[in-house]
Amino acid sequence: MRDRSTPRPCSGKTPAGVAEVARAHGVPVVLFGGHVAPDAGALLDQGVRDIVCITPEGTPLAQALAQASGNLQTAVASYLA
Repeated sequence: MRDRSTPRPCSGKTPAGVAEVARAHGVPVVLFGGHVAPDAGALLDQGVRDIVCITPEGTPLAQALAQASGNLQTAVASYLA
């Protein structure tokens, strides 16, 4: 199974639901995903402030899964720097 942050169907995806609730409370949302689909930018129209892919392009799935924790830590640190 792949982690994909996509806007379809937006009403049924967790990122869109989180963004909707957060927007209602004035809380920004930054989405970090192992794989970000090319059309995930539609989530920006639904209240997501930014979308960050944590996996370097071309990384095999098994390697991406094994390195997910470190990749997430690196991506968050880089985003907040």
